[in-house]
Amino acid sequence: MDPSDLSDATTDASDQSPQPPSNKLRNALITAVVLLILGTSTAVVGFITDYLNFHKPSAEAERKRTTPTTATTTPLLQVVRVAITEPDGSVPRCATVMGTANPSGKATIWVAENAPEDKNYYGDLTRAIPDPSRPGGWRAKLTLGVDNETNKQFVVYAFALGDESTWLLDHIDTAAAQNDMYSYYFLRQLPPRFDSKRFQRNDGRNKGDTAACP
Repeated sequence: MDPSDLSDATTDASDQSPQPPSNKLRNALITAVVLLILGTSTAVVGFITDYLNFHKPSAEAERKRTTPTTATTTPLLQVVRVAITEPDGSVPRCATVMGTANPSGKATIWVAENAPEDKNYYGDLTRAIPDPSRPGGWRAKLTLGVDNETNKQFVVYAFALGDESTWLLDHIDTAAAQNDMYSYYFLRQLPPRFDSKRFQRNDGRNKGDTAACP
C-alpha cells in the first residue's frame, strides 16, 4: 500500500470527528435568538397592522374630515358713518337734531348732549327716529341743559349702536328718591365712532325757548 493513501485516510477521519459540546450549544443559542427576533418582529408588525385597521376612519368620517366647513359666528355690527347736520343759527332748549347714517338701516342712531365744562358727562341720551325726507336721514328732539342756560353753547354727539345695545338702553328706567327730584341717567364715555356739532342756545326771550322736550 502506498503511504500517501494512509495519509489521506487519516485526514478524512480527522475531518469527520464530532464537534465539541460548547460549539453545539453556541449554535443552538444563536439559532434560538434569531428565531425569537423574527417571531417578535412578526408579532409587532401584525399588532400595528391590526391596530391601524381597527382605528381607520370610515369613509363617511374621512369625507367629513376632508370637506371644508364654514364657521358660524355672530356677525359684527357693520361700521356706520354718522353725520350731524350743522344747525342753522341758535336753537331753543328743545333742539331738533338731524343727520344722516350710511349705510342706513344697519344700526340705531343715538344722540347725547354735553356742556364744554362737563367732563365724562353725556346726558339726555335720546334715540333718533328715521327721517324719510332724505336718504339715510334721521332726527331727534334733544334737551340742551337747564332752563336758565340761555346763550350757552353745547356739543351734540351722534353715534350708532347695534340691536343688543339699543334694546338695553330702551329698557333702562330711573326713579327719584323723592317726588320733587328729577331723575336721569347719562353716559360717562362715548363709543369709539361718533360725530359731533356745536349747538348754540338762543337768548330765551320766548317762553317756549326754555322748555324741555316733552
